[in-house]
Order: sequence, then structure tokens, then C-alpha cells
Amino acid sequence: MKNAKIIIKQLLKAVIHLQEANIFHRDIKAENILIETGSKVPKIYLIDFGVSCFDDLKNYKHFHGTWVHVPPEFDRQGFHSSGPTNVWQVGLVLYYILHKKQFFTRGFLSKRLKINTRLSEKCKDFLTKCLTVDPEKRPTLEELLHHRWVDFSKNVSNFFLMQILLSFLFCKTYNRYVMPHRPLQAYFTVSQLRKADHVLSY
Repeated sequence: MKNAKIIIKQLLKAVIHLQEANIFHRDIKAENILIETGSKVPKIYLIDFGVSCFDDLKNYKHFHGTWVHVPPEFDRQGFHSSGPTNVWQVGLVLYYILHKKQFFTRGFLSKRLKINTRLSEKCKDFLTKCLTVDPEKRPTLEELLHHRWVDFSKNVSNFFLMQILLSFLFCKTYNRYVMPHRPLQAYFTVSQLRKADHVLSY
């Protein structure tokens, strides 16, 4: 469980940084997170900014990302905004890590996907808050960063955050950002590591 907390805490910090820079990733998912496995503490790298954009804090009437991960407000009302969408996508990453299965919004809303009752109360509370259906009741990324489940230690150094932020060179192309190079083979995606059943501990 500790490594899951470390991964999510680093992810929260990375997305908060993007948010402060007015960048909306739009497709945060397990396949777009690399984990460096050569150190005692996993270090994550958020990749694939191919559908990202500058965020003008408006309601978006088009969804760009993985359709099965669409936030419920877009599915029901036809629009969504960056802040609540970021939180929803952090939640679906954590769901995937903890449950060993892909998350899809309609399955969750129809109760076909459920949160494991054997998770700790703190973990269930964190995940439930991320996956709150009403976007206005969803917490902010900053609030989640101080949630009692992830605020377990001050030892998650800012060094790791700097590794995330400085690892990517962004190229501005038609109001989007793209990765200018392929990731090194020394890194694995969250989904690859989950299938291999190592590095992540629960």
C-alpha cells in the first residue's frame, strides 16, 4: 500500500504543477505514467501530452482522451472542466492500481465496478472522494494532497517532484504539447508493472 501512496502523491504534485501552469493534460491514466524502478522509492513520470491544451478554466464541450474514462458530468451533461476531471482521472489510476482491473466510467456508475471493501478506511475515503459523481462535490487536487491517506510522511522529497517536472521537454504545436522523444526502456508504465506484479506493494 505504501508504494501506491507514493505514486499517487507524486502524481498529485505533478498535476498540480501543470494546473498552475494552465496546462490541462486531459488523458491521465495508468498507461501514461512511467515508473523508474532503480531506486528504493518509485519515481513517476507523466507522459503523452498529445491531447493536452492550455487551460482557460472554461467548461469544455468536447472530450479529448480515453473515452471509457470520461468524467460522469460530461457523459450526463455534455461538458466538463479541468479541475474536477483531473481529480476523476487520479481516482481511476488509483482504482486500477488497487483492483488489478481497468476502470471504465459507465461500469462504475452502473455499480458493475465497486470499490474493494477490504481496503483501509482512509484509502476507501480517498478513492471515494476522487470518484464522487457530482463534480462540485469532488475535492481539489490540493485538498487530496493533504488527505490523511497520502499525507503519511514528509519523506517524499521535493527532489522527486523536480525529477517529474524537469524530465519533459515540451514543444508547442497548435496549442498542444507533445513529447519530443520516446521514453527510455528502463522505465515501465503503471499497467506494465501491475501485470508483472512487482514494484507496487499493497
